[in-house]
Amino acid sequence: MPDLRAAWTFNRIVDHPISSPLSIKYIGHAREWDSIELSGSLVARDCAVTHKRAGRTLAVATVGRDHQNLRAESVLAVNA
Repeated sequence: MPDLRAAWTFNRIVDHPISSPLSIKYIGHAREWDSIELSGSLVARDCAVTHKRAGRTLAVATVGRDHQNLRAESVLAVNA
């Protein structure tokens, strides 16, 4: 059974008076990182931001990509 203590989930709902709420889902923990990979578009509310250190994924924040967030959670749990 993988040790899940290192992996945690954070879901932030940001209300904006002009548009609908924005949901940011965050999995993992990245106190320090040496690279960030952005895929997609935050403006389109469809993106992922991956925090890495020495090539290893530490955390992933997603907007509009629930399936990708779940996959990241599985990978982080196995690598914890």
